Amino acid sequence: KIRIHFLYADKQWLNPPRYSDQNNIIKDLGLQSLFTIAAKDVLTEDRRMMTIGQVDTYLSNTLKTVMMTPLCSKEEVYYRHEMLKDSMRKVEFIDRLYRCITDMLEQWNHIGRKVTGKSIGRDSVAKLFDDIHLLQLFAKTLGELRRMFEKEEEFLTARGFLKFYNDLCKEFPEEKEEAVLKVLQDVSFFSNEFESERNVNLEALPHLVLGCNLALGLKCEGFVVEDVATDFRKLKNRNNLATQLQEYIHAQKTGAIPYKKNQNLLTQVSSMQYETVRYVVSACSNFMSEFEGCFDQLHFQVGFLKAVNNLMKHVNRFHLPYCFPQVCAQDSMNFEDLKEMVMAIEQKRAPVGNTCCIDKRMLLVITGANQGGKSTFLRSLN
Repeated sequence: KIRIHFLYADKQWLNPPRYSDQNNIIKDLGLQSLFTIAAKDVLTEDRRMMTIGQVDTYLSNTLKTVMMTPLCSKEEVYYRHEMLKDSMRKVEFIDRLYRCITDMLEQWNHIGRKVTGKSIGRDSVAKLFDDIHLLQLFAKTLGELRRMFEKEEEFLTARGFLKFYNDLCKEFPEEKEEAVLKVLQDVSFFSNEFESERNVNLEALPHLVLGCNLALGLKCEGFVVEDVATDFRKLKNRNNLATQLQEYIHAQKTGAIPYKKNQNLLTQVSSMQYETVRYVVSACSNFMSEFEGCFDQLHFQVGFLKAVNNLMKHVNRFHLPYCFPQVCAQDSMNFEDLKEMVMAIEQKRAPVGNTCCIDKRMLLVITGANQGGKSTFLRSLN
């Protein structure tokens, strides 16, 4: 199974404990302004800001959730820095990654994804259609993700990105993708959706080969599916006299069974086709279950990276300098021209910075007049 390590080096996101007083933290530091602006993408052209994109509340909620979860070690801090630096260098790549996963999940929900453990009620044929569509969606998305990472591999340095790409190549190589696409093509007569994307002028015709044993009295028993495939031919105008004559002659050939005019045979053939396709598709159920859980993880973790990139676009828009702080001893803190980010975003310009050096001291007294910047200085430290 593929595990997503875009936030932590040794674990996925499994709702770790958050700050107990997160509401007070958000209020005191004014973080809601950052969450709100992270939901708005800045659309640029030739490095110039053109428009503000639509609001994506999922991004603001994701940023809030991750920011209100403390990092518990120096290693976790530097690993998060590593992922963010790579993400900020490859903004367009993260944008494409987020769109890919978001579109996939929206299509999955449209098909009828399971909600709180209960699947939406559907008849058996409709469910089989959905399973075929879902198999197509999984294969298409995983193949697209692999090709996206393959294109960017030489430019990515963060361990989380490289591990995901290596795992994806191992679990879903080109050979596996081709095998799944072959299954989809074989059963496409049951659901023309797969082939219709490639050529709308083709008609899908079923090709089933069954094997069986003969018992006493030439009774057939022990049916097995030996081959399933779809033959394609150009669509014909069925109202055309020549087409009707051709189909009539074909029906009179030796071995041909005109089942379309026999309701009992038509029912049996339809049932046989359904059971055959269901058997073939069910053989791919393990493939889908292997990857089913990774898409939500990928959506959440890439969503955080996308939200940070959105935030940094606004920071760059206002020409605000930023850095990645170094973790130091508990009794040491040094910074130069440190600015409070929320104020900078709200005022759309860089405020006055502060410089301080605290070594081997556990107490620092801050004094000043009312509205002199004491609270702003303290917020900048967080």
